[in-house]
Amino acid sequence: MLRRSCNSYSIFALAIGCCLAIVALAYLFPTQTEAQDRMRGFQTPMGLSASDIDALAALNANVVRYQLHWADFNAADASNAVSYRAWLLSALDAFDQELPLFTAKNIKVILNLHTPPGAFTRRDAQATHRVFVEEWAQTEFLAAWELITLRYSGNSNIYGFDLLNEPAQYSKSVPAGLRDWYSLAVESVSRIRAIDPARKIIISPRYGNPSLLKTFKPLPFENLIYTVHFYKPWKFIHQGLFKIKIKQLYPNKKENKRYLAKALSPVIKFQKKHKTRVYVGEFSVARWAPKGSGARYLKDLIKLFEKHKMDWTYHAFREAHVWSLECGSNPNDLSASPVPTDRMKVVSKFLAKN
Repeated sequence: MLRRSCNSYSIFALAIGCCLAIVALAYLFPTQTEAQDRMRGFQTPMGLSASDIDALAALNANVVRYQLHWADFNAADASNAVSYRAWLLSALDAFDQELPLFTAKNIKVILNLHTPPGAFTRRDAQATHRVFVEEWAQTEFLAAWELITLRYSGNSNIYGFDLLNEPAQYSKSVPAGLRDWYSLAVESVSRIRAIDPARKIIISPRYGNPSLLKTFKPLPFENLIYTVHFYKPWKFIHQGLFKIKIKQLYPNKKENKRYLAKALSPVIKFQKKHKTRVYVGEFSVARWAPKGSGARYLKDLIKLFEKHKMDWTYHAFREAHVWSLECGSNPNDLSASPVPTDRMKVVSKFLAKN
């Protein structure tokens, strides 16, 4: 399973009572179909091998969030729609080699456009996706999703389309003639559904930020899934990175189960208010979080997801070693642990529900 490295009691009243009991049981105990439809798995990079996918199956993952990620993107490509289209086609050709392997293992795929046309520009105080500042990039974004939809229309092995990873629209307004993220998402869904009417589509608030769901207006379509990324508390999760010292413990006086529930509350409120499906596309913790903190954090967080019937994918499987469940807690040891790590045990226990 492991790779050797880790980059009145009348009849009427009785009948009513029985009906209420049935409804309550249905709520507390989902049907087999509902249970089977819950998605639990991993985010993955491109280029997985057959053995990688075998390992995912052994972990009982039933979904992957597959990143269409242009790792070699550079400034020279920033204004070149032709180069972007060439990359996208090559990335989809590569994915087509992996898709039958996922299918053979009963693993569904969420296709995520991780690198949009033009990627990022730093014209604002915070990195912004070029699709929100340059017309060519926005036009190519819509064209890209039409291309992807035509290619996979009706393909039941594709669970859904995740429109854009952490939509980076920093400014509230966009240049004249361009769509903001909400309008762009509406147009994207319209074009996808014109080709593939039944396709599940996954929508994120700006930057995938759970807090921004407070003001996010649901799109006027059915069969949508709303997604967020959960990386709180930031210093705990990212210790050992960005010059943050490896000393953050979980739980502590301020950061504990109550903290997590409060941080997730905008998502829970959105889910209940709009009666919609919610998917946590990314969450993680640095593997070297001290004294078993990582395992305790993941246990408490995934319990929250499960309590509120949210789908989830852990970030990430066989990508950057810092997030690896297979590698141990020694920052300098990149090899896979000979026995399952405590973090892997936690995640595996929840994957067993699939």
